[in-house]
Amino acid sequence: MRSPARLLPWILAVATVVATAATDPPEAVAGGGGVVKPCRPATCKSLGYECGTWPDGCGGVIECGVCPDGIACVEGTCEENAAWEAPVCSTIVGTRAVTFTTDEGATMADTAPLRETTYTFGLVALDSANTLLATLYTSAGNTLLRSDDSGCSWSEVAVVDVRSVLYLEGAPGGRAYAWTSGSAQFFRYDGETLSPRTAPGNVYGLAVDPEDPLHIRIGGYDCQIRESLDGGLTFFPVGGPAGSGGTLFYTTEFDPLDWNRVLCGGVGGWITTDAGQSWQAIVPLDLADSDVTFRFVFSPSDPGRVWARVNLGASDRVLMLSNDGGATFDVALTQGATATDQNGVVRSLVLTNQPPMAAHPSLPDVLYVVYGTDFMSYGTDLFRFDAGQGALSVTHTDGLHGIDGMEFCPADPSVMYLGLERVVY
Repeated sequence: MRSPARLLPWILAVATVVATAATDPPEAVAGGGGVVKPCRPATCKSLGYECGTWPDGCGGVIECGVCPDGIACVEGTCEENAAWEAPVCSTIVGTRAVTFTTDEGATMADTAPLRETTYTFGLVALDSANTLLATLYTSAGNTLLRSDDSGCSWSEVAVVDVRSVLYLEGAPGGRAYAWTSGSAQFFRYDGETLSPRTAPGNVYGLAVDPEDPLHIRIGGYDCQIRESLDGGLTFFPVGGPAGSGGTLFYTTEFDPLDWNRVLCGGVGGWITTDAGQSWQAIVPLDLADSDVTFRFVFSPSDPGRVWARVNLGASDRVLMLSNDGGATFDVALTQGATATDQNGVVRSLVLTNQPPMAAHPSLPDVLYVVYGTDFMSYGTDLFRFDAGQGALSVTHTDGLHGIDGMEFCPADPSVMYLGLERVVY
């Protein structure tokens, strides 16, 4: 039997081997005789995880799946989502750039005034209960903000060195993507961190598979669709370009219930119903007549109904409406239409090139569109158009230079979240 003193060197040697195995790169740990043992990646089963993305112990990651609808991934386990609730606060803390209204802009939850030039185009409610994301663009770059209490308080998630506004698209499992129009740079948010990605071309629109947060499609130049199965690490083309002959592009919008139906806008407009295998010109958006299509918005409650912001020819600025999923459009509203605000002042509809527009989540006839400016201290108009009634109404806010983003509370669509703008010279 060995004495404790004689055992000590042997114990220390064993401890050294164990420590080396724990700290050396897993693919280069040598066993007895100097043989390098390959790293054996962990599995979802060995980790005890049933969902989410996790380190595999060998420098890579493993995907453990996505929880069903209504179920959240919490620390690797699928747990039933808590229900979304409407905000109960009257004052917003943590940011000056996001507020909400319950009366279509007549009044808003209190925020401190914005002090510097600020744009808040990214604003999305996630499928995780009471969780929203917003992107705040200032002279310092972009900041990703998050709220976990239905928009009452906000905290900073990440600072992004991108000198352009970032839009947001939600993904299942409390995830999202951030992207800037006309650039190949975009980002994946996994619920905790923001990771950079690079597309194979400029992005004009982005859609996420509602069943798989890693399955995305982007719309590129000349309406070319590209698809990724790994959260934007790699892409492959789907279908082909429209062959439009146009050189100016503004937007790609995917049908939220069938992403094989895609609308593409620039000088003219195009539609595909088979993911780019074939494209047709949208009637009456005509390249030859220099009809410029700036935006499309699908109605969440009736995908057959699509709104568009268009310049018809050289001067007619209009909102158009489709009842056949975007194959054809008719003029619904023309710039200069008037409505009286909550203070009895007559306001005229002004249509900027790409105004913030939002379709009501449950009323397919209703579209909201914003006009705001710092010029002559005008303020901001939030218009509501009801196509079924042919009725235009408006609320006005003095001192506000613009509303860049609009989102609806999943628990109560009368609650509208607003991303605010300020311009300082």
